[in-house]
Amino acid sequence: MRSHRFGVLAYSFLVLLGLGALASALLSKQDLNPYILQEIATYPLDGSYRMLPSSQWSTSMGTTRDIHYNGKLRFRGDTQRRSYCSGLIFEVYLAASERALGTPDFEFPNVPEQYFARFRRDFYGYDGQEETHVKALVDRKLGVRIDSLAEARPGDLLQFWRNNGTGHSVVFLEHEGDRRPEIRYWSVQKGRLGIDREVIGSEPAQIDAGRIFIVRCRVPR
Repeated sequence: MRSHRFGVLAYSFLVLLGLGALASALLSKQDLNPYILQEIATYPLDGSYRMLPSSQWSTSMGTTRDIHYNGKLRFRGDTQRRSYCSGLIFEVYLAASERALGTPDFEFPNVPEQYFARFRRDFYGYDGQEETHVKALVDRKLGVRIDSLAEARPGDLLQFWRNNGTGHSVVFLEHEGDRRPEIRYWSVQKGRLGIDREVIGSEPAQIDAGRIFIVRCRVPR
């Protein structure tokens, strides 16, 4: 059992490395995708990063790490490395931006320090806006909207909604299948952080093809 788990983890790591190389080849230098993929590859897939119980979401920022902006601590991460999807993707986006710029002391061009809290709320979709982080980034010129899955690339950020009304914030990895299309992604789900896939279709628990939103983040300058 232990060797099987190691094999799965090693395979997942190699997948991320391969997708990172692919993203670097397909994208321009202004895109944040390679840095996002490098960042998610630093998270272990051994179950040590878990999902925060939904009963605690309202009192948590949903991140596994402390969050800093412009060199200042904004809020504390969960001490048990638990998260929920929108918080985790926000954490990864900030860390990838720091990785790309080479410094933690940065400020996004259209997010002055006094509006960072508002930016986070929009990123999480607190106002009920179903495009969540996609709209938050596009509106602030921190990313460009991608109109179809055919144009999506590894490391894009994606928000989708299922036919039953539930949603998920993820890092896009692959779009597979024609007769039974699936999205493979990285996020926290099913109790733990990892790589998963879901079918696009008409069943209640499947992804609604008309409610998939994609953004390609830009390196903040």
